Amino acid sequence: MKKGYVTKIPLPIKKLSKKTSFRLVWIAIMIWLILFLILPIAFNVAWKMVTR
Repeated sequence: MKKGYVTKIPLPIKKLSKKTSFRLVWIAIMIWLILFLILPIAFNVAWKMVTR
């Protein structure tokens, strides 16, 4: 997981302080959580509307 984050983020994390790198990882995790939570719900609602 950590290697994937390092390769995806273009910024040099080593030069950044620990707080900023932690914030970037936390923001990325929150974005993934929002995507995984909202996308299935929206897909289910759209699927129900289409099937009706």
